[in-house]
Amino acid sequence: MKENNKPKIKILVGYHKPATLIKDEVFTPIHLGRSLAMQASKDGEMPKENYEWMCENMIGDDTGDNISHLNRYLNELTGIYWAWKNYDTLGNPDYIGYYHYRRHFIFNNKITLPPVDGLENYFHHFEHLEQSYLEIINTKNIHDLNLYDMVVPEPYLLEKNVFKTTTIENDFSIYCESVDILYELENMMKDDKNYKEIAELFFTKNFYYFCNMFIMKKSIFFEYCEFLFNTVFILFKKFEKKLSAYSDYNQMRALAFIAEHITTFYILKQESIPRRIKYAKIGFVKNTMDLRLELDLIKIKLKNEISKNSIISFDLFDTFLLRIFSKPEDIFEYLESYFKIDGFKKKRMDAEILARKSLGHYPSYDDIYNFMDEKFHHLKQYEKELEYKNIYINPLMKDIFDYAKSLKKKIIFITDMYYNKDFFTNLLTQNKIFDYDNIFISGEIGKSKDEGELFLYVAEQLNAKGSEILHIGDNYISDYLNPKKYNWNSFYIDKPLNYFLKYENILSSFMYRNYTITSSLIVGMILKKYFYCRHEEINYWKKIGYYYGGAICYALANFAYCESMKENFKEFIFIARDGFVIKKIFDLIQRKKNNKKTIKTHYLRAPRIINLIVNLDLDNNFSWDKAGSIIRIFRKYIPNFKNINVNKLSYSEKINLIKANWQELSKISKIKYCNYLKYFQKFNFQNSKIGFFDLSANSFSSMKTLLTFFPRSTKIIGYYWNVLSDQYLDKFYYKAFNLSNKFLDDYIISELLITSSELPIKDISLEGDFELIKNSLEVQRSKIVNEILKSELEFAKDLLNIFDNKFDIILDNNVLIDYINIFTNNLSFNDKYFLENIYQAVNEDHTKYIKLIFSKNDSLIECNKNNGAVFKIKSQLSYKLGYALVRSHSFLDFIKLPVVLLGIIVTHKFQSKLYNFLELEKYSDYKEAIKLKNHLSYRLGNLLVKHPLKFIFKFYFIIYDFRKNKK
Repeated sequence: MKENNKPKIKILVGYHKPATLIKDEVFTPIHLGRSLAMQASKDGEMPKENYEWMCENMIGDDTGDNISHLNRYLNELTGIYWAWKNYDTLGNPDYIGYYHYRRHFIFNNKITLPPVDGLENYFHHFEHLEQSYLEIINTKNIHDLNLYDMVVPEPYLLEKNVFKTTTIENDFSIYCESVDILYELENMMKDDKNYKEIAELFFTKNFYYFCNMFIMKKSIFFEYCEFLFNTVFILFKKFEKKLSAYSDYNQMRALAFIAEHITTFYILKQESIPRRIKYAKIGFVKNTMDLRLELDLIKIKLKNEISKNSIISFDLFDTFLLRIFSKPEDIFEYLESYFKIDGFKKKRMDAEILARKSLGHYPSYDDIYNFMDEKFHHLKQYEKELEYKNIYINPLMKDIFDYAKSLKKKIIFITDMYYNKDFFTNLLTQNKIFDYDNIFISGEIGKSKDEGELFLYVAEQLNAKGSEILHIGDNYISDYLNPKKYNWNSFYIDKPLNYFLKYENILSSFMYRNYTITSSLIVGMILKKYFYCRHEEINYWKKIGYYYGGAICYALANFAYCESMKENFKEFIFIARDGFVIKKIFDLIQRKKNNKKTIKTHYLRAPRIINLIVNLDLDNNFSWDKAGSIIRIFRKYIPNFKNINVNKLSYSEKINLIKANWQELSKISKIKYCNYLKYFQKFNFQNSKIGFFDLSANSFSSMKTLLTFFPRSTKIIGYYWNVLSDQYLDKFYYKAFNLSNKFLDDYIISELLITSSELPIKDISLEGDFELIKNSLEVQRSKIVNEILKSELEFAKDLLNIFDNKFDIILDNNVLIDYINIFTNNLSFNDKYFLENIYQAVNEDHTKYIKLIFSKNDSLIECNKNNGAVFKIKSQLSYKLGYALVRSHSFLDFIKLPVVLLGIIVTHKFQSKLYNFLELEKYSDYKEAIKLKNHLSYRLGNLLVKHPLKFIFKFYFIIYDFRKNKK
């Protein structure tokens, strides 16, 4: 069926392994070679969980009439053959196409694409398959598809590749040995009267059509398949023995490469008819694994393991339970800061270590505080309450828990923790976790996973064999290696935060560059949001709102609230449009605090244009051409302004024109004053002291407007994120949230994050109503901002649900600025695609716009330059091993050392993939890192890594030398 006369189209997307899924009403993923999937291929053997994922998410090429068993020879051709022979299964579309899982036609040519790259210098390379990429490959961009018979790739020019090949023969021989098959194809085509003329010139051409990709009308597709497979099967019959003898899978699939030339013959023939052909560029996705897919594969693998065991054991923290704060000690730091008790964090951490050493087993919560000074004891209850609010259930593990329950498995929890069973029982009950058998807590039992004996204890308590139990956890030693020592089965799954940061470069850079309570909290909030919404497609603008706008909007609203409480305001104004979302969050904070004193909040429209109209403010400090704006605004009222081309006037000419018409301007301005006064009086302000919020101040236009309409006896205090000029320091009362000299590198981003979706004001009527600017740029911006605002409010609500009226959170301004700068300085293609298509007005009357262009794109090196060298050294295997060696003091420590070192090595292999470090000297803490290389930990570890066999003979000399130099 055709809808609105648009042809029906289906495009098969061929997959041979799990990759980011493209699937909708047009794109149909197909598993190529499914009948051979569990056999070895060029990518090795497919794990069972990969096969299951593919079966769940796509059709296979092994149903109906198929040649799936020939996939090792023919690659994508088995999918094309399946579409040909099972066409009705696809809904009998008008057009049929074929793409690869990482290669797709680009149909939006109005944007700046990433440059071509790779050996071929042909594909436009994209880092990830993101929302922007899906939009530019969307077939809806082909508005006139029915005008074309087929869509094919742009010709691949041989001389453009890095090898500078000049002939088809030469090009083919670079990646495939079977040039003789290419010669055979040429001979076959010369014998075919329909292709003889093309074949005669075949080897003289300097191009061909790449990838066996196309979109074709049904009839042409069937004709193409007849030609393609008749040719392929003849060649296969002749060369099967040769191809099957190859152990190199790349050489075995020579016919798939040959098929590109068969397709080229067909396209050249269609060009000569001529057919109506559209030529398209091809996008190439470099990274086809994403977090959602990686977690799905882990979940399938884990479910398979669960089915083999009778008892399922979950580690709690960082496995089943997650914290908003990224590290457990961040709670101690927060309490120290909030209650202003210096030294609490260190004393709390030291007390836990001291209690464990003194007691000889894992301590309880009471034990830890018994080893602390009494001046800290009042924080004991606060710590537990905040921890309780800070914890949430890992949705991935909840799915696994429910799956185990559905199989009637016995479920237990095991944790090395100091809280008692009541704490965890209440926590799990609150989160609707029921039907588990027991919780085993080291702080109550006196045995730990870390030492290993807790696993023996649990097995005895359950009267079960270790081989019946599967333990799941995030610590490679405590949760994976130690259970195995007691014959348990174990499954290692890393901390969700590590998986998350692996795919979030900006957040990863933010965390490791500037780790504070602020960064810990922001990343923790975003992590929770992702894990609870990971099966949803997150709109780009909603992501921008939650990831980047939410924290700064909350911080500014909280700043305004705290200052209002200090000043004992009864009324507070939020200036439109910047104050819209800040007011919303301010009101949320006020309701959450539940104070007896309520501040009445107002949302007042007092933009720069109102200041111009009613005050005729020609202060040229930091102006966007106020004189020009005044002439344009009053043009409809003053005859002398009507036919003036303002853009051709110099600044002095504009001022002279205004002065020449000042009397008439003043009369109209007074009328506008009265018009605005009608609007202003609707608020019925009652108090003699009022605060207001505006985003920033340079010429203080909103302050000037308020002072014009409030009685002189009213004290007006302005609160801003940034104050950019001190010229009014002695004239106005104001305070800035940003008290440093650090600012956004691209301030224009704040105009998108901290605003409203309302349209800007053009003029004010006699009745006190506003005339709005409704041009297409403002309407577009309004729709986008509306999406951003929703997520910013959601962030604030989520944060307030954790920190209720017992706690407060102050987000650090410098850290927030650094965070947004990291983002705007390192925009991905996806970010540029969306952000740089937005326009921002740059004058008071909104007649001049510029695109949101960010000045420091692609400067991650600069962004990370502040620090990172020390972290890089501490992330090296040498330091990790040496640190473990230095920490080993007791006889028991040395007995455990081989297992500990092995665990560090295995964990390091995984974690090393998470970081993309610069050269050491590019970091500003380079000198500190060099000093770290002289530490005993690094020197011992370096010796062990480089000379493991000589270590036992040389380590003493390093210790001796270290002590000597230390003295």
